[in-house]
Amino acid sequence: AVKAATAALNLQPGNVKGLFRRAQANAAWAVAFGKKGTLDNEDVLALRESAVADLKAVLVSEPQNPEARRELTSLRAAMKKKVGVQELEQEAKKASAGGAADGAGDSPFAGMFGDQQAMKERARGARERRLAEELNSKREAGNTAHRVGDYASAQRHYTEALKLDPKATGLLLNRAAARLMLEDYVGCHEDCQKAVELQPDLAKAYVRGAKSLQLQGNFGGAEELLEKGLERVSRSDRTELETQLRG
Repeated sequence: AVKAATAALNLQPGNVKGLFRRAQANAAWAVAFGKKGTLDNEDVLALRESAVADLKAVLVSEPQNPEARRELTSLRAAMKKKVGVQELEQEAKKASAGGAADGAGDSPFAGMFGDQQAMKERARGARERRLAEELNSKREAGNTAHRVGDYASAQRHYTEALKLDPKATGLLLNRAAARLMLEDYVGCHEDCQKAVELQPDLAKAYVRGAKSLQLQGNFGGAEELLEKGLERVSRSDRTELETQLRG
């Protein structure tokens, strides 16, 4: 059911049937994880949240869809009350039986409880999607704050995003820019140094890092950093470094 729903959504994003079937499948995986005890509660929560997101998308297209509303209400209640595994399993069996009555092999629960590896992969995918959404939300919050000149908030949002992805060079550069505006030159230089370690040809890291050193009065260090950058960045990115070096 998961593969079929995903295939339908790849061909037609927003396909209501595909979204609904994938939501059912995610809910079924959550039950399966609880039954097997193969993953922790965070993975189960990720699957349920994915199901909730798909059901919300269904209701955007069909606000009066009774099945989607019923499924969403049930999921939210389970998440809020932390419904026990046995209760969830009973609901899963009922849903599975109902699916069998409608058409054999069409139930989202079919074959799920015996495939541990598939369950782990499904949970990992759900967790990755949840983290990606959270990361993007924090990044956008930082960008919005930076655009309006709220650099302290921008720095805070970028720091929260970096906790989710410490190796994101774009986030490091964004936080370095916010720290530069806050006159945290040491912090700005540290972010640029880490960005260079992760991506040695990142021109903006050399430019911004050198600027932070210059503002600390370390002109020799700034020159050394820029010269190192000229050896590493692409030819098209050298102009900005050369301009700053001459200045």
